[in-house]
Amino acid sequence: MTLAELLVAMTLLGLLSLMMLGGLRFGVRSWERTQESSRAINAMVGTQDFLRKHLAETVRPESVWGAADRLTFTGLWMTSLGGAGLYAFTLSHRDDDAMVLSWQPAASEGDAAPATDNAADNTALTGERVMLEGVKRLKIAYFGQPRGYREPEWFDNWPADKGGPLMVRIEAELEDPRQSWPALIVGLPRRG
Repeated sequence: MTLAELLVAMTLLGLLSLMMLGGLRFGVRSWERTQESSRAINAMVGTQDFLRKHLAETVRPESVWGAADRLTFTGLWMTSLGGAGLYAFTLSHRDDDAMVLSWQPAASEGDAAPATDNAADNTALTGERVMLEGVKRLKIAYFGQPRGYREPEWFDNWPADKGGPLMVRIEAELEDPRQSWPALIVGLPRRG
């Protein structure tokens, strides 16, 4: 082989190596984006499953009340701290663009207010968890027929003294335009 042929072969080998390295980088970036997207979707699905399950198992529909950006309800729950029983849950939107769920022991069945007796014992059973990050806006609506209304309809807020709504709709506007939160509509149990 001559020196010219050896230089041409090494140049071609260098170009092939450079192309392979570029392809490897592209593959790694694609993998990371897919993993990130998958984590975001799993967080959204987990949040919706949790809310659907706990709202559908609400102790009494009368314990469901709230505003357009905050939902409070009472349900059964077992914490890892051994605090099984009735809890008052509050779903809300925080200023740092997070959907947050907080909980504390409820005073009694259907009461969405926290228990005040033994407050020192209850502090270990209270908590807050970020359910979903990257939420620009949270919109909650309540469907029902309050006392004095002839037909059920959707409301932006539902005071605690109206009686319980029939359904709750939770919508969220996400920061990432590639993702969307499907509207979650949950029918509440009725007691006869």
